[in-house]
Amino acid sequence: PAHDPDLSDSLNYTFLQGNELQLLLLDPATGELQLSRDLDNNRPLEALMEVSVSDGVHSVAALCTLRVTIITDDMLTNSITVRLENMSQEKFLSPLLS
Repeated sequence: PAHDPDLSDSLNYTFLQGNELQLLLLDPATGELQLSRDLDNNRPLEALMEVSVSDGVHSVAALCTLRVTIITDDMLTNSITVRLENMSQEKFLSPLLS
C-alpha cells in the first residue's frame, strides 16, 4: 500500500521490470495485484520484479519476489497441523523463507 498526504494527488502503480510474462496483473490506479491464469500450469516459479508508485512528481520503487510452489495431493495427505500459542504463521515461517 502507498499513501500520499496530498489528497489532490492520484497515485499510479506500475512495474518497472520483471513482469515481462505478465504473471501478475497490476491495477495502475489502486495497486491491487491479481495472479495471471498463465500461472496455473503446475510448474514452480520464482520471479523477481520491481514495482513503482508515483504521484506524478515523486516516486518510490520496491523489489518483490513472486514464488510459486506446487502443492501435491501427496504433500497434503502427509501434512500435519501445528498450533502454537502466541505464534503467527508469518513469524513461524519467516526464518525458513529467508
